[in-house]
Amino acid sequence: HLPDAEKISLDVLIDDRLLERGFGDLDGTKVTNYNYVWPLDLYDAHHTTFGVESVNDVVARVRELIVDLETRYNDKDIVLTSHADTLQIMQCFVAMVDPRQFSQYRFLNAEVRPLLQNPTSLPPPAPLCKIAPAATLTKSTLPGADSEEYRDEE
Repeated sequence: HLPDAEKISLDVLIDDRLLERGFGDLDGTKVTNYNYVWPLDLYDAHHTTFGVESVNDVVARVRELIVDLETRYNDKDIVLTSHADTLQIMQCFVAMVDPRQFSQYRFLNAEVRPLLQNPTSLPPPAPLCKIAPAATLTKSTLPGADSEEYRDEE
């Protein structure tokens, strides 16, 4: 219980620039299918394999958001919430770490991190698990792409 909770005034804003990264053909499929995208991100921040939103496109929209928020709320504390990829890409960009490496800095569920312009603000990187070499990943090689196994169970 916060003793002065009644005195806190909060503005809640919803901004589409914090939407989850678009996963194209993989949206609505098993979440484990995203594992086919992250190795490609490490090699190419412009790739749109499977129709995904590129890392650089996410960087552009969150950069625009940050500039806008800093202009509107100078010297204010701001809490941002979104999905993992968007937040991790944003945090790497702001911390001056190559955004292609965002998948190495996974958030825990409900984890809170400061957004700082310093690479030391990131946790130690945790490399991705064994995944097929990025050069071999295409929609045609996605396991079950032509079967019901490719889709989430309802």
